[in-house]
Amino acid sequence: MCREGIRALVTKLQHQGVRDLEERDWRPVVDGFGDGEGPAELLIETCPVCNEPLPIVKRVLQSDAYNFPDVAAYQRLRLDAPCFALGYVTSKTTQKWNPENHPSLRERWQGLMWYVYDVAFVDVQDGAVGAFCPVANWWGDKVLVGELPNIVAGLQEPLKQARRDGRIPVCTQQRPKGDSKATEPVVEEILTPVLCTHGYQFAGTQTWGIGFWCGFYLDLLYRREKDQSSLGVEVKVGEDWKHPINQPLKNLLSRNAVLNIRVPADEDPLNQEARRLVTEAEGVLEGTGRAAFIYV
Repeated sequence: MCREGIRALVTKLQHQGVRDLEERDWRPVVDGFGDGEGPAELLIETCPVCNEPLPIVKRVLQSDAYNFPDVAAYQRLRLDAPCFALGYVTSKTTQKWNPENHPSLRERWQGLMWYVYDVAFVDVQDGAVGAFCPVANWWGDKVLVGELPNIVAGLQEPLKQARRDGRIPVCTQQRPKGDSKATEPVVEEILTPVLCTHGYQFAGTQTWGIGFWCGFYLDLLYRREKDQSSLGVEVKVGEDWKHPINQPLKNLLSRNAVLNIRVPADEDPLNQEARRLVTEAEGVLEGTGRAAFIYV
């Protein structure tokens, strides 16, 4: 599959709608990284330009359907082909997150998915396919946090020492799902002294953000006065192991950089193939210089 074929498909669907496409042989797929059935669906078409396989995924875009970017990135990496993602807007409550109410959000979100992951992420309302207008400079006029690798290097040992000391709550047989809310204040105590040396001050918990057709909360927020840059922090314990990139991606629409801190159990909850693709997806996002994934 090639980028030219994706653009050709977008143009075709914008003129003809999705009715004919809906009659094809879709199959349910897991809602994230991994195999199995779920609320997302996959169709393998043929690229109209290069005749290679063309993966298409679809899902209803409810305000809590944060993990659709993971579905698209997983299939794109698994099949080694640019992917087309159709997000269906069907709920009236979702309308309050309409990207048209937030200037440049559509262009930047589509640019982030397209230029980082080769995913054409478009919305569908009443059978009509929305605009596809990705911008290469999806970060807009924001300051790029170029020292992120140095920040991560300074955080690794304090976080790991805290886990060795038993300060960071982890998943156990008694707490199989974990509780990131209990972990967040502990992580904040560790992060703040290190981030202060880079000029960042703690700016609060559970701060609100707006994504593509959704709203969400960020766990921890830091700001730097001298350049007005912001650093978001997501903390994960037992949740979202099959959804590694959705919240970091959404945070990059309103933060200059994002740290995703994960506290794994002793046994990896992902199988070997899923772990390989998660590592690849994380590495691609880290390559932008604006995201980092730390496993404690």
